[in-house]
Amino acid sequence: MSSHRGLSAVVGTVFLVAVVIGALSYVSYSLDVMGNFSESLIVEESRQRDKQAESFTIESIDVTDASKLGGVIKNTGEIPLELTTLWIDEQGVNDVVQKFTLNEEIAPGGTVDISSLVDYTMDSAKGYNMKVVSSRGEVNSFTVNSLADENVYMSLTATPSVIPSTFTSTLIYTVVNNMSNGNYLYNLTPVMNDTKQTLDVSSSGLTYDMLNGGKPTPESYESLGPGEVAIFTYEIQLTGETDGDLQLFNVTLANANEGNEALASVGISTVPLATDAGSALTSLGLTESDSDLTDVLYFHEDTTLSPNGEYTMDGSSPNADGETASPNGNTMSFISAPMTAETNVPIGGYNVTMTYYSSIVPLGFPEPSFAFMMDCFECGDTGDNEIADSMGAFGNQGMDSGGGHPEFFDTGGPDGDGYYHFDDDDDDYFWDEWGFGGSAADVGNYPDATAIWVRVESGSEDDVSIVEMGEWDNEIEHLEYYGLYLADGYEFNFGMASRHGHQGLENHVECQTPNESGTDITYNDDQWHHVVLVRDGVLSCKLYVDGVLMDSAVESGYEDDDIESDFMSFGYTLRYCNDGDEYPEDDDCYPAGADFDGDIASVIHWNGVDGDLDSIPFAEAEGAAEVEDLFYTNYGNNATRLHYKIEVIDTDGTPVEPEIIPLTKIELPFKDVVLGNFDDQGIWIDVDTTNGTDQKYHGDADDDDIVFFSANLTAHSTSIANLQIGERLKVTLDWNGFDEQNLPINIMFDDTTFIDGTGWTFPDGPTFLQTPEPDPRWPTFLSFGSQDPVTYRAFNEGPEGVWFTYGGTRLVLTSLDGLTSYGATPRYVNGSDASAEIDASRDSLYIPDQYYAEITFWPIQAPPDDNDSINPCSATCEVPNGDYDAALYLQGYDEAGETFKKTVNLGLVHIYGNP
Repeated sequence: MSSHRGLSAVVGTVFLVAVVIGALSYVSYSLDVMGNFSESLIVEESRQRDKQAESFTIESIDVTDASKLGGVIKNTGEIPLELTTLWIDEQGVNDVVQKFTLNEEIAPGGTVDISSLVDYTMDSAKGYNMKVVSSRGEVNSFTVNSLADENVYMSLTATPSVIPSTFTSTLIYTVVNNMSNGNYLYNLTPVMNDTKQTLDVSSSGLTYDMLNGGKPTPESYESLGPGEVAIFTYEIQLTGETDGDLQLFNVTLANANEGNEALASVGISTVPLATDAGSALTSLGLTESDSDLTDVLYFHEDTTLSPNGEYTMDGSSPNADGETASPNGNTMSFISAPMTAETNVPIGGYNVTMTYYSSIVPLGFPEPSFAFMMDCFECGDTGDNEIADSMGAFGNQGMDSGGGHPEFFDTGGPDGDGYYHFDDDDDDYFWDEWGFGGSAADVGNYPDATAIWVRVESGSEDDVSIVEMGEWDNEIEHLEYYGLYLADGYEFNFGMASRHGHQGLENHVECQTPNESGTDITYNDDQWHHVVLVRDGVLSCKLYVDGVLMDSAVESGYEDDDIESDFMSFGYTLRYCNDGDEYPEDDDCYPAGADFDGDIASVIHWNGVDGDLDSIPFAEAEGAAEVEDLFYTNYGNNATRLHYKIEVIDTDGTPVEPEIIPLTKIELPFKDVVLGNFDDQGIWIDVDTTNGTDQKYHGDADDDDIVFFSANLTAHSTSIANLQIGERLKVTLDWNGFDEQNLPINIMFDDTTFIDGTGWTFPDGPTFLQTPEPDPRWPTFLSFGSQDPVTYRAFNEGPEGVWFTYGGTRLVLTSLDGLTSYGATPRYVNGSDASAEIDASRDSLYIPDQYYAEITFWPIQAPPDDNDSINPCSATCEVPNGDYDAALYLQGYDEAGETFKKTVNLGLVHIYGNP
């Protein structure tokens, strides 16, 4: 029994051990499984955290100069990033998706250039869908140049939107990349649609020209990121005679979504003078306009209403006698009237339309005696291909062309300006002579100076004249000369002398290249060269080429040098000898004829006061610097450099931040006053082109047709402008230190009498500011007491004397909502007693030609009435305090029996004094 129990114990023990081992194995397995599961959970949780912490952005996308895909990807997450794949789908190409393996790691905050990862050629005219994938599955999708997917914001604004015939307007085309998919746009190119049309189909005379070759500025934007703005400008010119004609312009982008376009119209407006009479009335300080535009501030010459002597600007019509002023070396400021109510101006375009002509030489240079700038074709008084002097120095204003007709080119000069081409084979030259001495071209005594832009053809003959002045007498074979010549060996020669028959040259001096170092320099190289001739003594000369002194010489001779310039020629050679040998047998004599082959872009000459070197440039110690200044002066599209800004100022004149338009550099093209400045009789209009700061034009109103030129200074504001009561708007034109190599300009403003004596068409002044539409409208400097008489002055420009009539002469105020009007009837004209009264049965006193009329009105009221002690105005008829639109109506007849009507816009006026 005991043995059986022992065996059972052993077996039981074995079973127990087996069970325990099994249990322990199960527990160990279970623990291992649980451990593995926990570890998997931890790894997955870590991966999920990493994925959540992973982030990257496409900072930029661009197309490189080699047309390759470029751009920057930035790791904006908290952990290292691995980029694995780039997918590119070219739009419009089915089933072609390209895959690029990247395998690029980027540390947190790091960046990588896409061009370093892939080599992919882009077409900037096509659209692409792109996708970047990371190792953790993060995806960033974007599109490039995909304009056809959705519309982008675009607008077209015309500034000004209404212009006089032949003036220019600027079309401002704005594009904002507001696409919802973060699209980057490339090669944005505006397209002027063919749908543009004349809106007023009844007009057959409206035409337009796209300036600058019809191209916008800039012609394209290389790229435009999300939220970025592109601004293009077009310059257009409208010509028309019918008031109200409109031209519609329609602009879009190449490859834009169909219908995604912008439109704007520009209109022609003329002054409804209805001057049936031959007499033209213009106001002093105000003139005609039927425009109720609220966004225009005309520049005025009055400085008495401004706190610090600034010029003024407001919505009232311009003055009739006008001002020509210049910011030369100074600052010109124009300020508005103080705000009478809180005024808000929305974000938008501000445009200064500035009417000007250019001076001929930089600031600090003496005014030339004459200047032929070769900037116009047939702009003399009579004949073919004449050229005209910009200074108006000669009785016939220019020179006739010779046997041939030099060909005019309006571009291609040294600064892209105009020039004339002379061809020896065609006998091309300019020539003229005058039967008087002592003229602007008289070089009878020193000092004299001449600056010439010339280009000599490689095939030109030598020993020919380029520019020559002098006197020739056939009877005694007497020649005196002064000029620039292309000498033997194609060097430049500055020669001057007097010569008497066969006795050789007397009082003769020459300066000639090569330079004093002996280096040979030839100038038949088809290149433009600037040549300056200086005569700073009786027989003393200096010759500069391209700003460098090439030769100087002094000779002895007669003190009473007797060169009288009765002729001048460009490209024509008179026969003379360049040494003392007899004439005409000497072989060294220059042969007569039109032998010059080349181009001349300008000839500027100073005939100084006898013996006074200060009366010409280049002669004194600073002469070399002045030569260099003129050499670098630009007569092209950036002849004048200015700064301008637009800001708000408080009642003390202190600027209110921020500026509406910050200080902005502008470049203005050279505009020669000679263009068109002849009346219909071929008589030069006497203009002042000096470098003074207060220049006025005075001429015969019957003949005035002086041509000025308009430039638009356009900029966009970035925020709403808020003007409080008493604050003003201010425009500043600043010379800002541009003293050298900078041509002054002469700005015309506040004038209405320059076109045939009948006044400017709208805009009624030649220089003005157009703003976004303000709320309320801009105030003027005019204010009336509610019970005070109002006096207005007008000027009769003739040619007939006139009378005013009572029935059609009124001063009218209209409330800003247009619901209520008040008026005033005339009481006196040119006086304040019974003899000057005007009423329903009595016309005004006679106003002779070229005389003023001072019209005094009864107080303004409703209805208009003769408000005297017998018929006083009660409180109910008086005009309440506040702001009103004001207009003046004048009616009468002249001594020829013809009637006239005239409307004068006074702008926004303020009424005070009524409780």
